[in-house]
Amino acid sequence: MKRYTPQRIKNIRRIGYIIIAIIGVVLPLIILLFSTSGNPFDEPLGFLKSYLGLLAIVFFVLLIATIGVSFFFMHIVERRYEEYVKGLAADIDNTSFEFINEMNIGVLAYDELKKISWTNNQLNDLLGEVIVDRTLSEVFPHVNLQQSEDNNDGWLTFEQVPVGTKVFKVLHNVQKHIIYLINVTEEYELRTHYENEKTVIGYIFIDNYDTLSSMEDRLGIDIYSHIQRAISVWGQQFNIYLRRYSSYRWIIVGDQETLATILDDKMSILDRVREIGKEFAAQTTVSIGFGNGDARYVDLSRQALEALELAQSRGGDQAVVKDEKNNVQFIGGKTNTIERRSRARARAMANTLHAFIEQAEHVLIMGHRYGDLDSLGASMGVLEIVEAHKKKAKIVIDFETWSEDTVQQCKELLSDHSDIFIAPVDLDFRNYNNDNTLVIVVDVNTPALVEFDRILSYPTIVIDHHRRGAETIEKTLVTYIEPYASSAGELVTELISYQPMHINLRNSTATLLFAGIVLDTQNFIVRTSARTFDAASLLRTYGADGVWVQNIFKEQFDSFFEKYRIIEQAIIFHNHIAIAPCREKDNYTRQFLAEVADRMLSFQGVQMAFAVGELDDGTVGVSARSIGSDNVQIIMEKLGGGGHFNNAAAQIKDTNIDEVIKQIKTIIEE
Repeated sequence: MKRYTPQRIKNIRRIGYIIIAIIGVVLPLIILLFSTSGNPFDEPLGFLKSYLGLLAIVFFVLLIATIGVSFFFMHIVERRYEEYVKGLAADIDNTSFEFINEMNIGVLAYDELKKISWTNNQLNDLLGEVIVDRTLSEVFPHVNLQQSEDNNDGWLTFEQVPVGTKVFKVLHNVQKHIIYLINVTEEYELRTHYENEKTVIGYIFIDNYDTLSSMEDRLGIDIYSHIQRAISVWGQQFNIYLRRYSSYRWIIVGDQETLATILDDKMSILDRVREIGKEFAAQTTVSIGFGNGDARYVDLSRQALEALELAQSRGGDQAVVKDEKNNVQFIGGKTNTIERRSRARARAMANTLHAFIEQAEHVLIMGHRYGDLDSLGASMGVLEIVEAHKKKAKIVIDFETWSEDTVQQCKELLSDHSDIFIAPVDLDFRNYNNDNTLVIVVDVNTPALVEFDRILSYPTIVIDHHRRGAETIEKTLVTYIEPYASSAGELVTELISYQPMHINLRNSTATLLFAGIVLDTQNFIVRTSARTFDAASLLRTYGADGVWVQNIFKEQFDSFFEKYRIIEQAIIFHNHIAIAPCREKDNYTRQFLAEVADRMLSFQGVQMAFAVGELDDGTVGVSARSIGSDNVQIIMEKLGGGGHFNNAAAQIKDTNIDEVIKQIKTIIEE
């Protein structure tokens, strides 16, 4: 039996109306012609008019018959439609059809082609239109009603689905092809209003205020007044409360809707302050921290201060937004800011490290996974500090991830230290606990990247030179992160020199520390400062072997030519960006990708370089390098990685080289 849906009934009615209309027009015309004649047979057209009269009678009979048949047939159709609706109602489990019709709940049914075959009156009223015969994708373009994370016994639930000007909670019975729509527009608007009205607290900090205050004449005062005016205008533009509570700090109070607008504006105050510096031939930047979310004012203030500290630790000239769940968003970071390290802080850190080592019985030292010479050298340097305190120490390291040649050369250098290394799988936790164990992490501050994250549950100290990211090792005794340092080796060398007791550094340890500095500075070319050379000079006095360092960085012929075959296939993007897909073999080491990126950066005109290739663990690795003002760290963070302003990397799972290159291009375009 055919299903007499509302659309089918409408079509039948339309046909009946057309037939009646035709008869209703033709019949009066015939009657009119017939009525104008006297004797139909006395005039020339009388014969014709007599036939028109007969025809009028026929049409009149047909009109009466059509009307009768139409009413009879429509009665049958209406009955079958009632049967269809009742059948549909029977499919609505545990709820009477009459009850749903009386409630503000829309109901629709659809056929096998995903075309809507029926709706109740409430849905028509809610939408202000009839949607029968339209497809589900036309009515619900923003959601796939066949897929939902909330799936309960064949019912799919969707919380907020926009349809026209309304918002609905949608319950979908996939088996019976029935969809319920509950109007939640008022609740949605109320919740949106509530979310937009949530309080947001922030802080602004002038990064180089000390430089401004030390400038001669009125230059510093003029720059400061321009910055103050720019911040005030910015606050008025977005209608936020701004209050200066020191010469170089402001507090911000606003709401979530305003913060969203500021984020859409890409935190333009960062660019404006930078431009002010250029106008005065100086470098001026600000750091901004925001705290938002469902929290008390005191907690929002704490989140904002933590966000500000994070922005400053990453080099300044950026804004950080942090919520109560520690979700972090970064904006800016376009400037490789000048160094702001303090030797006083290094001395204080050396004394702090000394105090915590004195209290510990066991010390575990570790770097990052897939370690390099900088993490190994820094680990060895910390080991020397611990041994000078007469404490037991082990370096947790997995040499299985290193190249065989490098491991062999390192073990030959450290032949008298063979018992100091332990693989993560060999750790006996019965010997360690929170009361007697101290963990010192070097050259990494992200928990997911450490050599063995399980031991982070012990009291931990972090010593690193990488910029902090969204995820940082938390609940540490102390975190010593100096992004202006060239390497972890440089930081550890300074801590050695500031220890309260004399440390007689072994030649092998000095050599590895020196090798780490050479590696991270690309032979003292990038990220170097006077303190970098001071550290290198101190290591040379301890007997660092420059020849050993030179030999370990020597390149084999086949590796050299392989790099240049890869560089030949590099993609030049925007005239100054080189992206090299590495496909010469199945997988590569992280060090190899870094060397390819470094080599591409040496070519004239290349400002950013990316080497992309598959690693031995099945992930796709990216090594990124830049010169000047291009921040590759931000690009790598969007791929889940991190690093420095001019030197960063990432590893991406479940993807391929072409897809990663496409992502890099998209991020750059943004």
